[in-house]
Amino acid sequence: MSLVKKSNTEIETNAFSYAVWQEQGNEYPTEWTEPAVLTLDESGTIQDHCESCSRLFGYRHIDLVMQHVSMLIPRLLGVELVQRERINPLINFLCRCKYTFLAQKLHGDTFPCRLSFTRLEYDGRATLKLMVHPVNNT
Repeated sequence: MSLVKKSNTEIETNAFSYAVWQEQGNEYPTEWTEPAVLTLDESGTIQDHCESCSRLFGYRHIDLVMQHVSMLIPRLLGVELVQRERINPLINFLCRCKYTFLAQKLHGDTFPCRLSFTRLEYDGRATLKLMVHPVNNT
């Protein structure tokens, strides 16, 4: 696997993706895949996402921005993602316990996945990063 590392974020993302890859029962990666990451506001509205997210779910960038995350993860409909300036404790618990959520693609196909949330604050503005990790059914 040959990857030019341009920043600490890319290095951390690469190591994280490899760890997830190993967790799924694989020994050595055959190619690099960028994790699907969404940027949300505290109410769950998608503000931005990476190209791998478009590939995973089948949506164009413009079709996801300003939509609620429950469009992709129906279980999050009506769930308050942030409580008292922290990730909802129940959501945080489920993510840490590797609870399997069901994600929905553009044409209604579903797939199992695990989620991880991170709350970031910069210049008094809070955002959430959501990483979606598809789970193999093997």
